[in-house]
Amino acid sequence: MLDARSPDPLRYGRLVSPPGGAANPHRLVVNRPGEFGYAGVGVTFGRVSLALAAEGLAGADVVIVGAPFDDGVSFRPGTRFGPRAIRMGEDAGAPPGRPNMELGIDPYQQLEIVDYGDVEVHPADLDASHRSLRTAVSEILDVGAVPVVLGGDHSLSTPVLQALAGPYGADGFSVVHFDTHADAGMSESEPPHGVPFRRAVVEGALDGHNIVQIGLRGSWPFPEEFSWMREAGFRFTAMAANRIVHETLSGIAVRRSGSGPRRESPASP
Repeated sequence: MLDARSPDPLRYGRLVSPPGGAANPHRLVVNRPGEFGYAGVGVTFGRVSLALAAEGLAGADVVIVGAPFDDGVSFRPGTRFGPRAIRMGEDAGAPPGRPNMELGIDPYQQLEIVDYGDVEVHPADLDASHRSLRTAVSEILDVGAVPVVLGGDHSLSTPVLQALAGPYGADGFSVVHFDTHADAGMSESEPPHGVPFRRAVVEGALDGHNIVQIGLRGSWPFPEEFSWMREAGFRFTAMAANRIVHETLSGIAVRRSGSGPRRESPASP
């Protein structure tokens, strides 16, 4: 497989010249060499411009990059199709503006946003796919832009945290993590998508005091994981089902009893 970022005679992402002929301004190669069918962009995120080489990132404020791999999962694969689905789901077409309702600010007007396509993936070689993502995120950071990674399974957090630790150090950034699971598994047999935050702390890529996890629920992590997380400095909030049900039903009861604020609507009895 060709290196997606090595010099290539086809000049991927740019106008190409047929053998012995002049460049055709209506032809453009938009895939990296060797890309699999589930990788690459059918439409860019928000229809922003596409860069397939690091040189195209200059001047960008935000860079979108896809990580289409799912070799790190323990059960159900399929997230390799995530980057493409996210791009298609965001594509609202015309008008191109996306003003925030509360702030009245359109990030697409205020920021230079570029889509960097998908990183080179290596099926059945998760370490190689991680190296590709770590390289891409580092390239984005090198130009002073904010990377936005579209996954992909949860193991992608490992190379992203490693890339952040390069210029900023383990204590130079913070993580706000919304998830069902803490992804801080302690078992050596734990699949890669269940260990990225513990691994980052153990390997020195993340200060455990700089992570906040929100929405933990279900039956895992186990008490031993929570014990380790507390010792490492993790802060977390569990989303207990019984508390959600209690608070929801209590709120309905209060409104219906008239002892609290009541929302009037045409459908109210």
